[in-house]
Amino acid sequence: MSGSVKIKEKYFEGIDFTQRVNNFTLKPSPDNSLIPLFEAISNSIHSIEEAQESSGEVVIYINRTEYAQLLLEEGGATERAKKPIIDFSIKDNGVGFDNNHFNAFVTSDTSFKLKKGGKGIGRFSWVKAFSNASIESVFIDGDGKLSKRTFDFVYANDPIRNFRTGKAEATSRETIIRLQGYKKNFREKAPKSADTIARRIIEHFLFLFLKDKAPTITVIDTCYGDSIVLNDLFSSGIKADFETKKFSVKGEAFRLEHLKLYSPSEQPDHRIHLCGQDREVEQVSLPGKLNFLKSKTRIQESEDKAFIYMGYVSSPYLDENLNPARTGFEIYDKQAPSFFDELSKSEILDAVLLHVENFLKEYVEKTITQNKARIKKYIESHYKYRPLLEFMSERVYRIKPNLSDVELDIELHKLYSELELDFKQRQEQYVSQTSLGNSSFVEKRKKKYDEFLRMGNELGKYKLAEYVVHRKAILDLLRAKRGASDSGKYNLEKDIHEIFYPMQRTTNSAFWENRNLWIIDEKLSYHQYLASDKEMSSYDGIDVGSIDRPDIAIFDNNHIFSDSKSSHSSVVIIEFKRPMREGYKRGENPIEKAYDYSEKIREGKAKDTDGVYININPNTPVYSYIICDLTPTIRRWADTADLTEAPNNDGYFGYNSKFKVFVEIMSFNKLLQDAEKRNKVLFDQLSLNSPSLHD
Repeated sequence: MSGSVKIKEKYFEGIDFTQRVNNFTLKPSPDNSLIPLFEAISNSIHSIEEAQESSGEVVIYINRTEYAQLLLEEGGATERAKKPIIDFSIKDNGVGFDNNHFNAFVTSDTSFKLKKGGKGIGRFSWVKAFSNASIESVFIDGDGKLSKRTFDFVYANDPIRNFRTGKAEATSRETIIRLQGYKKNFREKAPKSADTIARRIIEHFLFLFLKDKAPTITVIDTCYGDSIVLNDLFSSGIKADFETKKFSVKGEAFRLEHLKLYSPSEQPDHRIHLCGQDREVEQVSLPGKLNFLKSKTRIQESEDKAFIYMGYVSSPYLDENLNPARTGFEIYDKQAPSFFDELSKSEILDAVLLHVENFLKEYVEKTITQNKARIKKYIESHYKYRPLLEFMSERVYRIKPNLSDVELDIELHKLYSELELDFKQRQEQYVSQTSLGNSSFVEKRKKKYDEFLRMGNELGKYKLAEYVVHRKAILDLLRAKRGASDSGKYNLEKDIHEIFYPMQRTTNSAFWENRNLWIIDEKLSYHQYLASDKEMSSYDGIDVGSIDRPDIAIFDNNHIFSDSKSSHSSVVIIEFKRPMREGYKRGENPIEKAYDYSEKIREGKAKDTDGVYININPNTPVYSYIICDLTPTIRRWADTADLTEAPNNDGYFGYNSKFKVFVEIMSFNKLLQDAEKRNKVLFDQLSLNSPSLHD
């Protein structure tokens, strides 16, 4: 009752009303387009509860424009499209706008409905999405008589207009809120049919329907004459098929209502609804998050029965963290690793998705099983991703089915990158904690610390395994490239060169996985500067006036310069020849070219760390590797250069004291054999057995 409560003389005192509305976050979207209507319905429900009305009733009228549009549909048939919605009217028989409720209405951010979950700001959404709201309310005044109050609510710093109070001619309580002038940006995002709007209202206030606390709610389309009683729609189409699951995440209690929707008016996606204060707040589309669900495709329950899944999540945690506009939650979307155990939305959704998957498993078990088997098989053949099976298995198995191998690899790569980032962040935090001398920290967090160590071990192990597999693949490729094709032709020199190192690249311009000089010698992977098929005059840090282009030139650290630190410096020259090449021309002797390159390098100048040119140490050793098949021409040149034949007859080696060059000629067969032997123990561990190199 109003009693002696007086009407406030100043409305929204002490605030800039239009700025307050501007600060109210409500962006036009399919999810937000009906929020003003939901807020009005919520007010009506609260009003009925407060009046303790046993026959509570809410009626929603959909009002449309007078004109219709013609749409051309598939097949050439035409029908009248739904006329645009311009207004909603919401009528209830609750307590109404008596003095108490009116005073609360004209107070910004009132706590009047706090116990009911109201934030006192929902009405701001009315003037955000509509031109104005018109209120007409019949209520019981302080004298126990029926009074009538009318006013308009608009977007202005004096938002209450046309205020009137007087005696009511009606015989019972009744309040009508008219939301008028639906703004185009919201109207175009809103559902068009009365049936869809009715179902969205049910979705939003689902908990009231589940608990049988909803008053009778009816949606009437004044243009088309449709009348839908939401309580009946809920009972016949939804209520008989729901199941409740309770669970917890990091000590916070949650409740999940599983619903099977058999007769939606449109074909919605399977969805999760995150709820706060007994109403839907956010929606999450499930296709793409659960691999066995396809967009806008029903789940077949039986031969003649199919449904759309809807899940409703509620929790005191969500209630407490509902944002003021009731359009979202003030919690982290994704949680960076921390030791404070804050609960994030992604963690909540991960737990929810697991329960949804279990609930739907009997209907989609075949799809789940096939997809899991396919993903597991792919991961087992790609060692890098194996840690995902231990640390991110739930998310891995939610990758949607029917992806190509390339698409699947991209999805796994995304998850692997997240796992690596998680590990690095944890590593930094552990290092910073231990550096502070907090010796008890690790003990208190031993479980997390053990997981961190295990994660690091697994990441390292499978990175090594991936690299071993890479090495095996490279050797197999080299073996294939050095052989003849079906037509009897051999690959060109550049095809062989590219296996070892990309052409026209230097140290800083080639990806690590494309650097395969370990095939020749493991030490060649570590150097200061490398140039592949580049003119000598272009080398960084050294001035050699020659346009000659060694296949590969490698300079060890800056100890090649003439200073006291030059004792262990070196230069490496590598030359490749086409497999089984014959018919060399004059000047193509690779041994003589190695001597020539060494002279030109020693004649050049290099820059020290201060950028000053200095002479190159004349005693700097030069190592030359020549990779080729031992054809008669190559053997003759090796004998002429007085090189020593290797004991197994598959190469030559020697030292030319005049040019100070060590030369080694390696056949492709020896190169492959030696590389295979060095890596055999690793290949055996992964069962990467190779065919005999002597075949």
